[in-house]
Amino acid sequence: MKKVFIILIIIVLSNIFAIEYSNEPLSKNIIMNRAEWVVELVGFNNYLVDNIEIIPKENIKGLRENTYLLIDSILKDKYSENRKDYLDHEISNLTLLFNWGSELGLFGCDLTTAYFIQNNDEIIKSAEPDSSFNLSFNYPEYSIKSNKNNWSVNFPYYFMISKMKRFQTKYGTNVQYVQLSTLFANHLHDDYYSQSTIALIISPTENEQTVKDFWLNAYKIHPNSINKDFEFDYQNYYGFDKVSSMHKEITFINKNNCVFVLSYAGLDGSYQSNRIHYLDFIKNFNIK
Repeated sequence: MKKVFIILIIIVLSNIFAIEYSNEPLSKNIIMNRAEWVVELVGFNNYLVDNIEIIPKENIKGLRENTYLLIDSILKDKYSENRKDYLDHEISNLTLLFNWGSELGLFGCDLTTAYFIQNNDEIIKSAEPDSSFNLSFNYPEYSIKSNKNNWSVNFPYYFMISKMKRFQTKYGTNVQYVQLSTLFANHLHDDYYSQSTIALIISPTENEQTVKDFWLNAYKIHPNSINKDFEFDYQNYYGFDKVSSMHKEITFINKNNCVFVLSYAGLDGSYQSNRIHYLDFIKNFNIK
């Protein structure tokens, strides 16, 4: 009886401290209705079947985005009907699309495919992240943990993982870099739509000012543009490019001899609609 009691306590505590991502972006910005995404998916799949071996490298980015636009459409369709479970055709189409995500060089799609797959269908292997990362999946979230700097973060399975790498910066530090894309949202001033981008940069250095100067300059954000009303007790900077209508912000966390850089960028409506996911991402970012 005591063992059962202890297990129950652990389960309850884990639920108390679990941080969920808001469903608000799922309830907005339906880009394609069911009839539209079904037609688009058939044509998109046929195109990839016929051309996957000869697609120019410069076209891959757009095809990745289209893959996730279709995933976005299926999820928002389900959410709009307040359904907990997926329909059979949604499961098969999500399996197909996450497999295409793997074919197009994205990370983690095979883990999501394995969750949705039925029967003995093929699971296409995704790109392998740098060995300094550990990527896992427990529906409905991915988890990325560092094998080097004692940090981790969880995020929804509908985020597109396009980069997980290490590289040497101009300020001499070998950083870990993760790039994610959010759901899609309509723009405010034109008829287009786009994802927003969340980036995570881990700089193992005590020279916080050098890191801040470098990334503020890289994002073209003025060093005096600190956001005094930021939701968390971290330094946050905001910038806006009037020419492109691109909103940008960077959050800096200095802890354990590392400078953690969490950035967010998007075009007008997309930036505003999905910013709650950036705030959720910060809440879920854990430093040991």
